[in-house]
Amino acid sequence: MSHDFVIGLLDDDEETKAQAAFFGYAEAVFYRAFGAESFNAGVSGNGESKVITHAEAKDGLLFAINSDAIANYPDRSRIDDVRNFYEEHVKNADSSEKFIVWFG
Repeated sequence: MSHDFVIGLLDDDEETKAQAAFFGYAEAVFYRAFGAESFNAGVSGNGESKVITHAEAKDGLLFAINSDAIANYPDRSRIDDVRNFYEEHVKNADSSEKFIVWFG
């Protein structure tokens, strides 16, 4: 069991057209960043997901990326996929974009 976080950019049909993942707990930073503490099942995420707005994606990713939990994470390169996703798909995206977050 492990804690896995995935964020995806949704198209108009709510299909994922781009995604990024972080595999690890990191002091529950992704659960806190997206108000998904109830998705934390102890030894892993509970497999639930939720659709979020562009603003929620931007705020949540910035919270996680800039957190002490990530800065002090033993494998500092593990955040690179999420950081690149933020730069390419969130930072300058249209405010109407929708995203999905999943916790496994």
